[in-house]
Amino acid sequence: MPVRRNLANFFTLLNLLAGTAAIIFIFRGAYMTAFWLVLAGIGFDFIDGFTARLTGTSSALGLELDSMADLVTSGLAPSFLLFRVWREVMPASSVPWFALVIAAASALRLARFNLDPRQKEHFIGLPTPANALFLFSVGLSIVAYPHFFLTPYFCMPVAAVSIVLFSALMLNAPVPLLALKFKDWSWRNNALKYVLIILSAALLIGMGIPGIVFVLLLYILLSLIYFKKFRV
Repeated sequence: MPVRRNLANFFTLLNLLAGTAAIIFIFRGAYMTAFWLVLAGIGFDFIDGFTARLTGTSSALGLELDSMADLVTSGLAPSFLLFRVWREVMPASSVPWFALVIAAASALRLARFNLDPRQKEHFIGLPTPANALFLFSVGLSIVAYPHFFLTPYFCMPVAAVSIVLFSALMLNAPVPLLALKFKDWSWRNNALKYVLIILSAALLIGMGIPGIVFVLLLYILLSLIYFKKFRV
């Protein structure tokens, strides 16, 4: 049936539309609205993959379309957000333009993902949705706590360049990272994933959006522990 064959692609296009709308709201200065749209896009990204597997309709077209949507929602949107936020706090600096590197690094990561058969059970390099949430957390934290980031003791240009370099490096680093895919629901086979989920929930409940930064660091740390143990 045509509807069944294209159901996953429908959710992929919703991801693309959510990311496009998020960019519009970013340039209107409505950063929280943009954040929720990006979060919705990431949700649609999860649903399209789940739907494709459930209906057995995975295709080369769907794979390419998914990457295009992710580039907008998880690559361009966070790149533009940081550009806009950094322009507000560093209006006379050229550093905000460096945020555009994130879009290029995201495109490279997505292209590599499409060609890499090793990334079926785990990721190699940071997934673009996780990176997008991290960067939105950084940008929204600057907006929410400008008194902290604009003190003479905090060097914003150095911090901005460091964030972009960290993001671009983690997106494309040959580092295996956990994928939250469950073959079963047992604690024995998924203990580290459950620990990640529980601690991440605690961080987000306790800290809100700024807690995403610490969730990302926790995710990387637990992944390194896991893959060092099992030598994947």
